[in-house]
Amino acid sequence: MDSLKRQTLDESSTMDIGVFGQQPGIQIYTQITYIFAIADDSAAHRAHITRTLTGGLGRLGAAFPWTAGQVVLDDTTARYRFAPIQGATAPDLCVADARSPDTFAAMEAAGFPFSMLDEDNVASRRTFPGQPSEAHLRETHVFMVMAGFIPGGLLLTFTAHHAVMDMAGQGEVIRWLSKACRGDVFTEEECLAGNCARLPIVPVLGPDEGGSDPFQLVPEQIIQAAENDGTEPTQLAHPVKSVWSYFEFSAASLAALKKDANATLPRAGAPTFVSTNDAYTAFVWQSIVRARLHRLDAAATPSTFARAIDMRHFLGVSPSYPGLLQNMTIHTISTVQAVVDAPLGEVAARLRSEIDKDKLVRRTRALATCYSHFPDKAASSISFVGAVDTAAGGFMLSSWASVPSHTEDMDFGLGLGVARAVRRPAFTPVEGLGYLMPQAADGSIAAGLCLREADLQRLRDDPVFLKYGKYAGQNIDG
Repeated sequence: MDSLKRQTLDESSTMDIGVFGQQPGIQIYTQITYIFAIADDSAAHRAHITRTLTGGLGRLGAAFPWTAGQVVLDDTTARYRFAPIQGATAPDLCVADARSPDTFAAMEAAGFPFSMLDEDNVASRRTFPGQPSEAHLRETHVFMVMAGFIPGGLLLTFTAHHAVMDMAGQGEVIRWLSKACRGDVFTEEECLAGNCARLPIVPVLGPDEGGSDPFQLVPEQIIQAAENDGTEPTQLAHPVKSVWSYFEFSAASLAALKKDANATLPRAGAPTFVSTNDAYTAFVWQSIVRARLHRLDAAATPSTFARAIDMRHFLGVSPSYPGLLQNMTIHTISTVQAVVDAPLGEVAARLRSEIDKDKLVRRTRALATCYSHFPDKAASSISFVGAVDTAAGGFMLSSWASVPSHTEDMDFGLGLGVARAVRRPAFTPVEGLGYLMPQAADGSIAAGLCLREADLQRLRDDPVFLKYGKYAGQNIDG
């Protein structure tokens, strides 16, 4: 908290969005959908839900004015900052019958698959900007909510500008909205963290710390200029069809994976334990690589895995800080065959060993220094995920498992109880990208994975993978 600089509400509504938000590839949207069952589909009940959300968004916008604004490129500084939207005092709310033919009962029976949750039907904006269907849009909203009613259910989708907040930050804003809808009062820490100046959050390196050439401190995230086209993954010259699919892992499966991983840890020179997330993530990485072996030179193709890490704890920043404050750990194993052959504990231990506070803080400060002091060079030579070849052995994963979702205080005051499921809607396929969804009330976690069709089929037929993971419904492609 000591590192947070207090701002007035007027200052917060026009402040710089932060150093990591200046990246070209981050000017996109992230959506997350909370799915509720509704017993009463009457017009009166829908009106109550609409009033509750409208009131909550008004209180959110009053306490955190930047949430009602937009992201603009400042002509003077050539940096992205917040700006008010004329006449807007609250984040945008769209209430409609969801453009989906499915009922809540059908979604639940199918496991809430991607095929029933397309961003075009359930979200205010698409993930990637520049689509012809959005050519008429003028404002680049910070935060938007869509309440989509379906027979027997409500799809409550929160869409946030990724340059403004990572998923940990977006989850915090969603939690604030639930508080506002319930009539709860924001704490002093929430107000300070939510409206603080963002530029000082990550201290840049001084000359005696390597600040004169910070690029040498992040070799894993340096790429050739020709490889960096503003998006994270490199597109294939002849794209193959990729599809999004969900796989659900029960609490028992997650516990079994953790037990297996801790039982097969390396004997020396490695961490003495791994977390459930480490084990689960390692298992998914191994399984995806195994599904690709049929088309790769197994003894010559390396595998690089990029894992998103929330840096708040390591930098001593309040967990209520809503900005973009993540980094990646980059893990490379010499061959895909070695990834598949290694015991689960060995791969999980590799992941755990990179969760080193001093190393993570130094790398994150180096990245901040690159973007602060050398913005042009950073824009052309740095990628958060590094040089991950997602068409071969590469894979990228972001865990949303800890996003607030299934506790009683996350009911948004709607009288519907907690969400039955939380999912990321389907968007343009990005091969080799994955998400771990918020942990459900029963302890299960769904993994949303994007793979080419042939690899997905092999994953679905893999008895080792299916021992722990259950396929959800139908996949969806672009």
